[in-house]
Amino acid sequence: MALSKCHFAQPGLKALGHFVSRLGLNTLAEKTEAIRQLERPKTPKDLETGLGLMGYYWNFIASYSVIAEPLQKIKAIGFRHAPIKNPERATYAAKVTLPPMEPAEPDSHQRINEHLGL
Repeated sequence: MALSKCHFAQPGLKALGHFVSRLGLNTLAEKTEAIRQLERPKTPKDLETGLGLMGYYWNFIASYSVIAEPLQKIKAIGFRHAPIKNPERATYAAKVTLPPMEPAEPDSHQRINEHLGL
């Protein structure tokens, strides 16, 4: 391990798509922005991409399983055979229930337990 790669007494760090601090995990701005930029899925690949992005932050999205269920049903049935009524509703719900992006101050991080109501 090179000393130049070691960082000590840091308030937090980015790791595996999250901001980790002494207060817990939080989302990264670029990941939440990617979810907010999602459009209506037009192909099976778009659907899988959207579910993957939302699934990565499932614990930060309130009622994720309820929100993602219609999209997962479409994926299970088969994109071409599914009656697509309103997939925008599910992606919109995921966008608006995401917490604010990573805060500037490490003391203002919300803990995962707070998101889960524990």
